[in-house]
Amino acid sequence: MMMNGKSLRAVCALLCCLTLASCGKAPAPAAPESSVPPAAPESVSPPAQERPEAEASAADGEFARVVEAAAPAAREITAEYGEVIAAFPEAERERLLTAVTALGVPAKLWDYGNSERGIEGWQAIAEFCEAFRRGEDAETAWYWVGAEEAAQYRMTAADGTLSREYRCWKFGDLSPSADSTTVETLSGVKFREDGWIEWSRSPDELPEQERIVPLPKELWGLCEKYVMPVAGDHSNVLTRDWDAENHGDVWWEFVFVSLSSGVGKELSDTYEAVEEAYDTYEVPAADVEGLLTGYFPVTAEELRALPNYRPDTQTYRMQYFQGSGTFVGGDLEVTDKTDHPDGSMTLRVDWVRPDDWSGRYYLTVLPGEDGSWNYLGNRVEPGAGG
Repeated sequence: MMMNGKSLRAVCALLCCLTLASCGKAPAPAAPESSVPPAAPESVSPPAQERPEAEASAADGEFARVVEAAAPAAREITAEYGEVIAAFPEAERERLLTAVTALGVPAKLWDYGNSERGIEGWQAIAEFCEAFRRGEDAETAWYWVGAEEAAQYRMTAADGTLSREYRCWKFGDLSPSADSTTVETLSGVKFREDGWIEWSRSPDELPEQERIVPLPKELWGLCEKYVMPVAGDHSNVLTRDWDAENHGDVWWEFVFVSLSSGVGKELSDTYEAVEEAYDTYEVPAADVEGLLTGYFPVTAEELRALPNYRPDTQTYRMQYFQGSGTFVGGDLEVTDKTDHPDGSMTLRVDWVRPDDWSGRYYLTVLPGEDGSWNYLGNRVEPGAGG
């Protein structure tokens, strides 16, 4: 049975992980997920129904009020704009979130790729982290509000034990889904000066993290629009110094793969596979050159000097990157912006990890009046990872 490129990559990734495990080596951490909701805990200890009745009732009561407040607004908005929160007008996003935060509980929209918005009411979470640091018993909960459901993340510190509970409640249901309720024991949690919290199940593993302090509104959406389309595996757009005159370190093959995916044209879904080469696709020169010269200060002549250009067919052979990603185990975000007289802007891009591998990059972009933009250059802060 023939498998497409995506299936082959999945199989190869699984085999690589098994091989590393058998050699006693830790596999490479997973690529950043651009702020998907923190994963639901894997273990269930103890089940939610075993909590003291009064404790469960209080948590259920607050969760019920959140669902009761959010559901009517969500139904009205989705009836007009669909179920993708990212497609909601800003006023409707605010309307849905305000319906919940008006209750005095910390909350954010269940919106992928928007960690910069943080959590409204984040102070309560930071106070919990401080109480835990002092060894005090404490409890906090925050909510992710979606178009069809809400999720509750609840942390409890009691008698020296720290636990985290996840529950999901679909609008229209009478109670949270029993299948979604999970509880796990944590080894620690802390609030960081950069506005993130981190928590871990074991002191020996890389902590998970979530931004809770919102970044300035003027920065919202900049990472998703300008950074993520060129942050693909080993494109070197962020991890090398380059400009219009000196861009020899940019790996144009992987820039094309990343940028093409960013505009909705996956290689495996768009182009013909090369049978004799693994995970490789034959791409017309017009597509490669049109896309790259449209965004970068590179010429068609420079691109045709690449070893994967085939002049006889006027195509490029493009291959997905084989190996671990560049920005693994962390999150990219734009934390500052400098505007220039020529209309360009330099974005300060931070690669945020809960360890010493974090990095900082300065990507300069020139937005066009028609909504397009050009990448002009990049500078890496000394000592940056990636």
